[in-house]
Amino acid sequence: MHSDYYSELVGDKFVHHLQVDFINRQTILILGGHPQDEMTGRYTLTFNEVVLQDLHGMQPHNLLWGIAMSDEYSFFHEQEKDYLEKMKNYFVPGFLEQIQLDISLRYYFISSTTGLSGFIICRHATLVKE
Repeated sequence: MHSDYYSELVGDKFVHHLQVDFINRQTILILGGHPQDEMTGRYTLTFNEVVLQDLHGMQPHNLLWGIAMSDEYSFFHEQEKDYLEKMKNYFVPGFLEQIQLDISLRYYFISSTTGLSGFIICRHATLVKE
């Protein structure tokens, strides 16, 4: 299944804060309106039990376009085949096969108008409005 559910909630939001906790395998994004506006309508998006992520393009202002989610490895592979080809010699042997076989994983694709983009593979994500 492929869904743009998160796009409806976080589209046109700025990334105010990005935190990556490698020990606890967690990535947190705090999202809201323009940084110069009041800090109302903020969301905290937490990706838990992260197994792989590639985030890039960070700038002073990171305006999200949306976040899509899929629960199918085949969809992830199709979207990120260039990345996988480039990185295949750097993964621990069997790592990609483990990801492919693990049906509990979710694949999140972050797109932006400007700035932060990439993907996160994790077991689950939570979105909380502050």
